[in-house]
Amino acid sequence: MLLKILLTGSFGNVGLSTLEELIRKNYSIRVLDIYNKKNRRIASKYKDQIDIIWGDLRNPKDVEKAVEGQHVVIHTAAIIPPLADKKPKFAESVNVGGTKNIINAMKSQPQKPKITKIIPFSKKTSFLFFRFRQILKYYIRYRDF
Repeated sequence: MLLKILLTGSFGNVGLSTLEELIRKNYSIRVLDIYNKKNRRIASKYKDQIDIIWGDLRNPKDVEKAVEGQHVVIHTAAIIPPLADKKPKFAESVNVGGTKNIINAMKSQPQKPKITKIIPFSKKTSFLFFRFRQILKYYIRYRDF
């Protein structure tokens, strides 16, 4: 069986190197990322190798569509400094709210995917890490996955 992997934030710095490694290993790859000029340009290089879902982590329906049928979720999407420091509420809505949407979408699947989470933060946005831990504690129970 071919492993189906969802990669969020696939056209960012961490996501892009992760995407290239997943392609090299011949996994079935679905990506979820924001539709913008930069991402469209990058995506055009990989269009025949990946399934692209254009969407927003803050939109539960976009996330549910992306998570459906996947075995693994690699979650690299995040608002990082300096933007996270300038717009902390926006960063929280994406980093915390988006992660919450991924967890909820995973929990709603008949076959629960596994998750990998990468959390970038700075001193000014370290509260996001604390909030993320609170959300994980509330939403994820060991028996759920």
